[in-house]
Amino acid sequence: MKYGLTPRQQEIYDALVLHHKKTGMMPTVRELASAANSHPGAIHHLLGSLQDKGYIARLPGRCRGLSLIE
Repeated sequence: MKYGLTPRQQEIYDALVLHHKKTGMMPTVRELASAANSHPGAIHHLLGSLQDKGYIARLPGRCRGLSLIE
């Protein structure tokens, strides 16, 4: 478990890591929303929180524009 994440943020972070390990690509926001049984707006908010906390980087204007920061 990553330090300082809420359970929901941890769930999204784990989904990012799992999808990346399985496919070699980062998931889209829609794929994350489907996996987390949520809507894309909530996922954008959670991704913003993960970015603010330094766990991911977002690459604007790109589909699958996420990068894990180890």
